[in-house]
Order: sequence, then C-alpha cells, then structure tokens
Amino acid sequence: MIVRRLRTGKAGLLLAAAALAVSGCNQATSAHQHVAPVSIAAQLRAGERVSVLTDDGTFALIQTSAGPQGYLPSGLLKHRNTAQKMRELAYTHQVVQDAPCLQSRPAEVAWPEPRTLQDIDAEETALNGLFMTEKSHREVIAPRSSPLLFVDEVTGEPCWAAFECTHPQCPGPRTQNRPHALFIHPDLDSRNHAYCPHCLPERDLTLETDAQRVQWLRYVRLYELPELQRRRSELDGERRRFIRAKQHKSRPAPGSEIK
Repeated sequence: MIVRRLRTGKAGLLLAAAALAVSGCNQATSAHQHVAPVSIAAQLRAGERVSVLTDDGTFALIQTSAGPQGYLPSGLLKHRNTAQKMRELAYTHQVVQDAPCLQSRPAEVAWPEPRTLQDIDAEETALNGLFMTEKSHREVIAPRSSPLLFVDEVTGEPCWAAFECTHPQCPGPRTQNRPHALFIHPDLDSRNHAYCPHCLPERDLTLETDAQRVQWLRYVRLYELPELQRRRSELDGERRRFIRAKQHKSRPAPGSEIK
C-alpha cells in the first residue's frame, strides 16, 4: 500500500500509524479467509452405506442413509457388491473407513490419521474387482477376495474374473470406452492359464514356438477397475504416512540423548 506524504508533526505521525494499522488488519483478514473450516454434515463409520450423486474423481457428493448430503473423498468409497440383490434401501457405495461428511466441497483432500498396517492390508485384500457372468456376460463388481467361482444372485449364473487383452491388434470388442477387450475363462483355472479367446484365431498353435506362446500370454492380465487402481495408490500413501509417523515418534526428543 502506498501511503501519501502526510504533514509533519504529532498529528501527522498518528494518522500515518493508523493507516498502516488498518492496512495490516486488512492483509491479515485476507490471508486467513481461505482457511475457514468446513462444517461437518455427518460423521460416517466404516461400512456405512451411502448413495453417490456426483463424483469428480477427487470428491463425491453423497446421500447418507440418515438423509444428509455432503462431500467425501472419492477414495473412501467402495462400490457395493452388485452380485447381491438389493434387499434394503437403495445405495451405491460403502464407506471404507471412519471419516466426516462435509457440507461443502473442500479445495483439497485432508486424509484421516493413518491406520495400522494390518488394517491397511486388510482393506487392500478386499478391494473390488470386475467379474462377468458365464452366459450373459453381465458385469459384476465384487471384492477380489471372493471365491474363484461364485453365483450372481441377479442372473443365477456363475461369475468369473474378468481379463483384458493388451495386444494392440486384438480383434475383441471394446466396451464402455475401455482401451482393451474383456473376456472370461469359465473352462479352466483362468488365474493361472489365461489366454485371449479373441486372438486365438490369429494364432497357429501347431507352429507356435514356446517363446511366441509366452509372448501371447503376456498380453493377458486381470482387469483392474479404475476404483481399485486409485484406492491402491491411496493405500500406499497411507502406509508411507504411518511409517513416517512411527519413525517420528521413535526419535528421541532434543536434548534427551544420554551423554
């Protein structure tokens, strides 16, 4: 701020001091406007069922079972198991750990205190995967810890883990704007012996060498939901925060070292 030159004397000095004081107060007020706390709409518990209204990839606007709406980090939401019929009030997701539901969308995510490594590992084991029914190929979202073969309650068909083929020339169909074709292997233990049925007609198995066969198998992998990839990255970050916090606590306080 530019202060005009004031007349000399005691009155002039007092006026200048007052102008600077007002300027300092305005600057302090402006500096603290962005740290206003966000009000909490509800305190959510792990396992609580909610409905996602919108999701921008960082925060989701949710409707709680008790009624209030609010914002929650997208990573703290897990899609419901779609292999199970809806037996209660409609919901789309479950909360994965205790967290506040905020009345307005924050500018950035403030993660809760890290849990124990055991709790973090347990959540990662139960992250969702994509499965498909054997005949209708209905897509089913369920925990990856589900049995290799389970039944979809909606269709009554067996469900198998979904695979994707990353071969650039794979003739298989792409669905839902996915870059790769999906498929299942209902005839074998596909987690150990996966191959792409769409690419099979392009191969000559009678002349194929072992090296070529291995290369074809490398194009195939279990399909991972974007939800799984995002949450696994966040869990890695939570592990790092836990380790840093533990290392910080184990450090001796300054001046407490034994001499």
